[in-house]
Amino acid sequence: MEPRADTNEVVALIVSALQAERPFLLMRLGDGEDLALRSVGRYSFEDTENIPWKKHLGLIPSDKEKTSWCTNTREGAKQANLLGLHADNDVKPSAFRLAGRRLRESFSAYAKRECSADIHIKLLTGGRYPGLVQAAKSVVLITGHDLVVPFSEAFGVGKVSRIKIPRQSCYFGDTTSWRLWGSSILPGIRALPPMNGTLVLIGGGIPGKATMALLKSKGAVVLDIGSVFDMWAGWATRGKGKGVGAVNPKYKLGA
Repeated sequence: MEPRADTNEVVALIVSALQAERPFLLMRLGDGEDLALRSVGRYSFEDTENIPWKKHLGLIPSDKEKTSWCTNTREGAKQANLLGLHADNDVKPSAFRLAGRRLRESFSAYAKRECSADIHIKLLTGGRYPGLVQAAKSVVLITGHDLVVPFSEAFGVGKVSRIKIPRQSCYFGDTTSWRLWGSSILPGIRALPPMNGTLVLIGGGIPGKATMALLKSKGAVVLDIGSVFDMWAGWATRGKGKGVGAVNPKYKLGA
């Protein structure tokens, strides 16, 4: 595997793919994904492996549903041009570093180029998203937050659309509409025309990651930005001060 890509290299790779209208996928995998990928056959709310499902969906899906999502997430990781993983020297809890090692071992056979699992935040704090957005023909936001107007105004672009998905259950209380992934969200994405030159910014936890290989197959440049959507919407769902109803206006679009 090549050396880990730093932020400047990541930006250059993404811009190059957008300009060439070449499919590209940056997927991040952390401790939550490590747990979820090992959760099949675990049925109790007390099982550590089910924590990601409880947090994102508010319940534990069936093994059939878990297997489908995990299989598609693994496929996305195999197809990723960049895989965001925690490194052994990250200043993170040991569970994060252990997850990084396990995931690296799982996907090392596919010769992935690696970058930081926190690359989505590095791109935000480093002010790099505007350059990526400007390099795209169009932008698709796959998020539970209604951000099309503030995003268009903040980044000065007109061709922005949204695919609405459920928001994270543990912060926003949605425990029912996750089934829309199977009934309408995925069929809708499958029906989309080719997306070459389109920048797709996506969140959505494991269901979102399970969709990324499909989006890349459409020709899109797909970036897994997770909680950046919450930050753009003004919510604090990660780090110090996070919680239900907690706000953080620092990166809110249109603030």
